[in-house]
Amino acid sequence: MKSFGKFHIPSERIIAVLPVEASISRKIREAANYEGKIIDLTYGKKTRSVILMDSGHVILSPMIPKSVVVKIWGKSGSG
Repeated sequence: MKSFGKFHIPSERIIAVLPVEASISRKIREAANYEGKIIDLTYGKKTRSVILMDSGHVILSPMIPKSVVVKIWGKSGSG
């Protein structure tokens, strides 16, 4: 389980970490917002990454995707 500010996210339940610029991220955010399954952890900062959970929830993070991956799994994700 990893901590994002005051929140703890179980790393085994994370499916993907996407950059907010990807077109699929926008579509996923819209669908999650419609279903009421969006969790905003940006605290008013710019959203930089979208974290997909196995429960269908979408978490918005102000951290860049690479930083999120390193924080969750402890590796860079580039290989």
